[in-house]
Amino acid sequence: MCKLSDLNERLSIDIKGKNIMLIKKDNAIYALDRICTHQYADLANGFITDDTITCQLHLAQFDIVSGKVVAPPAKEPLKRYNVKISGDDIYIELI
Repeated sequence: MCKLSDLNERLSIDIKGKNIMLIKKDNAIYALDRICTHQYADLANGFITDDTITCQLHLAQFDIVSGKVVAPPAKEPLKRYNVKISGDDIYIELI
């Protein structure tokens, strides 16, 4: 859990051994693995444009909403987590 007030555009969190990034886009919040599936790079340092995040290392692109690969060299999608907002609290389902 983290606070909605802590989230501007994105926030990196580590929960139960998982590296997750929260991205706020168009009044919605998305939670995704933050490590690129191509090579180990922290996507929290990537570039957000429209509905994609681009890895700064080799420019793989992922859809923020679904985690699907939009552009190679990545082939595997990012794991996406369900998010629930309650007041100022953000809850992430880690299943």
